[in-house]
This record gives sequence, structure tokens and C-alpha cells, in this order.
Amino acid sequence: MLDFTSGFQISTFNVITISNMTTIADFAYPDKKLLIYIDGYTYHKGKGQGKIDLDRRQELILRASGYEVIRSEPKTWMMTR
Repeated sequence: MLDFTSGFQISTFNVITISNMTTIADFAYPDKKLLIYIDGYTYHKGKGQGKIDLDRRQELILRASGYEVIRSEPKTWMMTR
């Protein structure tokens, strides 16, 4: 589990460009080489296999460049009281 109270600065919609590829992460910590995408099935539903394949290719490029990539469903981030 990530501890977001340990000195991380949260900034949203970070644009990362590597090897002529540009991606927008929901949360990015370039100094830690950590990218977080909040998308999952709901985001991809109806966008076709092409979008899923594009995300997989981008993730392979990012990982090969030393980034850790986390993908999560939005419901994972919702807080309950």
C-alpha cells in the first residue's frame, strides 16, 4: 500500500513523454518513477480492444524505462465512512 503522507507531492494529470510516446497519468511522481492510472474496466468499456492494446504497449515502454505503473479501478479509491 502506498503511504501518501510520507513526503509525496500529489499533482494530477501529468504528461510523460518517452520514446516519442506521450501518456497522461492521473498521478505521477517522476522522481520516484511511479505512475498511477485510475481507469480499469469502466474506463475501457466501449473503447474497443485498440485502446486496451495501446495502454498495454505504453505500459511496456514505461516499465522498460524504469517506471512502476499502477492501474486501479475508480471504486478502489473511493472512501467509505
